[in-house]
Amino acid sequence: FRLVAIGVVGVVIIVDDKTLRIMTESVGSLFFTSTGGITPAAFLLLLGLPLIVSGRIWLGTGIVILGILSATVQAMQEIKESEKQDIRYNIYTPEDVVAELEILEESGTLDENGQTQCLAGLASLARKHHKNSTSSTFALLCQQAAYLSLRLYPEDNEVVAAAISLLALVAKNQNVRERNKHQADVYGLNRPIQVLQKALQRAKKEEEETNEELLAEIQRKGALFLGALADGDTEFDLPTTIVEEDGLQLILDAANWFRCHEDVANWTLWAAFILCYENVRNKIQFVRLAGITTVCELMKNNPSSLEVNRHGVAILFDL
Repeated sequence: FRLVAIGVVGVVIIVDDKTLRIMTESVGSLFFTSTGGITPAAFLLLLGLPLIVSGRIWLGTGIVILGILSATVQAMQEIKESEKQDIRYNIYTPEDVVAELEILEESGTLDENGQTQCLAGLASLARKHHKNSTSSTFALLCQQAAYLSLRLYPEDNEVVAAAISLLALVAKNQNVRERNKHQADVYGLNRPIQVLQKALQRAKKEEEETNEELLAEIQRKGALFLGALADGDTEFDLPTTIVEEDGLQLILDAANWFRCHEDVANWTLWAAFILCYENVRNKIQFVRLAGITTVCELMKNNPSSLEVNRHGVAILFDL
């Protein structure tokens, strides 16, 4: 983190590297207009500096400060709304982020600005994760923010991708898993699984390549989330819960639809292996859902992928 002091007014803002990048990207337009002329901020700076050099320090300093303030105001006006929200949420604590999302939910105003705030909040928490990866309090706040976002924008691809990604980051936390199991009315696995199912339905109708790639990424992150949630769980029997909530069906459906997408194939097979490993009931359901056929199809369509074939062989061997 760095401290950025603006003028002599004593205003100090704490920002991180991403915030500084956003603010400095617009510097090129602060001093020159699109037609090649100079801006008021540039004029004031050019006027003030010679005055300081000539000995008229107080007058020159005052004009320079006015120029700096003018440039700051101009920079904030030119920053995109999404980037303003990024700056705002970067400064917030995790508790503040969740509080803002709760206010957004209570307001019932689900417009583009709300979606922008939602994305900024999720991105802020994801960036803070590496410094708080061992904190259960932080993990629970991330889970709460993700579920709030899925309730607010269940069919917005960008929000869904960000929320599922955040859930995957904290999926191995024991307190998060306990909440999934024992507070299922609010944090049940049915919600993210249903959101992922609807995203897959949209993918089957999508014709635009960029959107289709994002929808494929959502399924990859969904498989990663469900696999991470089940991986190593011996206390809450989450692998069984995931299968009961049609999570395994979702994974196989996504794998079949994106059978030529190497990353989706890889992570869906990994998730299927995690769900079925040493779980006889899940293995039986896997066979019932034609999982063996899916495995063979993925291996056939991704012959050069070491990971796809490794996970496919692992599943077949474990069965």
